[in-house]
Amino acid sequence: MDGLDGKTATAAEFHMDWMHSNAYRVWQQMGSPAHPSEEQTRQLERAGALEETGPEHTIQLDGGKAGIDLNLPRQGVALVRLRVR
Repeated sequence: MDGLDGKTATAAEFHMDWMHSNAYRVWQQMGSPAHPSEEQTRQLERAGALEETGPEHTIQLDGGKAGIDLNLPRQGVALVRLRVR
């Protein structure tokens, strides 16, 4: 990424893949109920929430540029939130 003002940025990563933010996997583990109970519905809602996959960390900016290495499993997506300081 480039065009960033400041010397550092705080980065947080959120993933959605087979293990993170995946209500479908939890639903399957429940036995794929056609009509989930209220408790199962709450579990599915929690499982589908966007999951932060690590602690926020500081990234040094170099000439307004930042680089982040991501390892994503097949069919995974990530959201990276940057807060420039």
